[in-house]
Amino acid sequence: MSEMYGMTDNVDVEKGASSMGVADENNVQHHDDATARKAATTTNPSSQQHHHHEGEDQEISRLPTHTSTHPTGPKTAILHLAKTLTTRSNATLTNPGPPPDGGLTAWTQAIMGHFVILNTWGMIATFGVFQQYYTLHLSLEPSAVSWIGSVQMLGHFSLGMLTGRAFDAGFFYWSIVPGMLLSCLGIFLTSLSGSYWQFFLTQGVLVGVGNGMQFAPTLGLVSTYFSRNRSVALAIMASGSATGGLVYPSLARQLIPRVGFEWAVRIMGFMIDI
Repeated sequence: MSEMYGMTDNVDVEKGASSMGVADENNVQHHDDATARKAATTTNPSSQQHHHHEGEDQEISRLPTHTSTHPTGPKTAILHLAKTLTTRSNATLTNPGPPPDGGLTAWTQAIMGHFVILNTWGMIATFGVFQQYYTLHLSLEPSAVSWIGSVQMLGHFSLGMLTGRAFDAGFFYWSIVPGMLLSCLGIFLTSLSGSYWQFFLTQGVLVGVGNGMQFAPTLGLVSTYFSRNRSVALAIMASGSATGGLVYPSLARQLIPRVGFEWAVRIMGFMIDI
């Protein structure tokens, strides 16, 4: 029996020793793993920072960007606008080629320019007849009446600074069509006027502005159709001032005593419309 108890004790001791050995091995392996992780962390910090920055980059890339493509500052904005307009203008401009310097279309432009100058300068040349009527029948001072013709002449020439630039930009119709409408409107309103300020605003301002919007674009348009014969075409167009100086003053002198001032001005307006 004592031998059996001894054998049992030996077996228990061996089991305890083996279990302690396994536990020690597990503790050693766990300690080694912890030591390896700590060593990797302390010896290679750049890799950890690299992964950290990669995560930040991914987060930043997910954020919406609100970067504006428009320039900041007034000077930069003006330069950007000018560059944009220049780019669009260059993209839309086409080379028309050399001027025809003759042909039906070109000479028609010269003749039509003659009639435009006839109507605009004809009204200016007729102001002497109007001034005589204003001083005799409306009892207005000649110095005050002369301001009507002066303002009309001022509008005729000064608007060329704007309408000429508009013609260069390709806005010919946007200049000459409203000019014709303003001239006709001013003439018909002149026939309805009865006081000095009404004549000043209608015949002086409206007719002057309307004539000025037609004069410079017409000169520029006729010039684009000719090269060698340009002087001849411009002479045909400019001679309209002489024609208007003959037609409209004579017409006004004959019509005012017969049909009255109102209808004389209206008949002249109808002629301009035609």
